Amino acid sequence: MNQVYYLSALWVMKLFLSPYPLCSITHPLVVLAYVIGFLIGEQIRDQAYGGSRKWKLYSGLFILLKRKIRLTKVALLQVLKSAFMIFRGIVMGHVRTHV
Repeated sequence: MNQVYYLSALWVMKLFLSPYPLCSITHPLVVLAYVIGFLIGEQIRDQAYGGSRKWKLYSGLFILLKRKIRLTKVALLQVLKSAFMIFRGIVMGHVRTHV
């Protein structure tokens, strides 16, 4: 029997409030996994639904985890590249340097 694990807000709050010593490692990993999943799902949603009415119905993480959307290899690589560029922009930021 396959078990399905859901990343609910209640579970995340329980995780953040737990007193275990490994939580200092677990918290950033959970947030990082959530952000990466969300960004990839948003890009898949943009690719699959474009400007249709269904675009507003689903979040990016729901698209990634629940919907069975098939993309070509080229489209999938484009989605991953776009998500990586957004993630890199968040992490690195744009810092002006006056050299």
